[in-house]
Amino acid sequence: MAVSFAKENYSKVFDFSDAAAEAVAGLDEINDGMQSTQELRDQIYASAQRSGSPYLGTMESVARFGSEGGSAFTDNGETIAFAENLNKAFQIAGMSQDQITASSQALAKALGDGTLSGEELQGIFGETPGLLQMMADSLGISTEQLSQMAAAGALTSEMVKNAMLGATSEIDTQFAAMPVTWTDAFTRLKNGALQAFLPLLTSIGNILS
Repeated sequence: MAVSFAKENYSKVFDFSDAAAEAVAGLDEINDGMQSTQELRDQIYASAQRSGSPYLGTMESVARFGSEGGSAFTDNGETIAFAENLNKAFQIAGMSQDQITASSQALAKALGDGTLSGEELQGIFGETPGLLQMMADSLGISTEQLSQMAAAGALTSEMVKNAMLGATSEIDTQFAAMPVTWTDAFTRLKNGALQAFLPLLTSIGNILS
């Protein structure tokens, strides 16, 4: 029984190490050259702590938007800010981490396509009417007009990015008003541990690969 338990835990460590190595490799690929990969990781770590989001998941999200988002983002700073706003807005809406991950993946793909269709807009932001309102406000239009643009194929990736970044102040205000839970505190604690052990975990993951 003890041997089985040890094998199971070793397997989890190896799986996590592999995921960490893949995430770091993804950041290497999208690094715009304005900073080292370590500095990029530090910026993402700070973003994860501000939003109370899992550090590894935030790295994966930033790498995904950077690689799949096409030309929507001009630099890594925009990509990180976009991912942070999205994390905060989805948490304000009460979405789970699994839902946040799935929506982020769908959004990255849509951004890469160049436009968001009406179906994609509803599928990604359907559970966050407050975010849709903030995005519409930042573009100076109504949510109905935003939906109409998406349905007509006129809602571009650039507009979605600008709408999200333009809503930063309102998103931050609403997020700051949310109560801090034990889950949030534990997530930030785990993030700190991962930041400290990331070089070791990445080395293990690279060896396994």
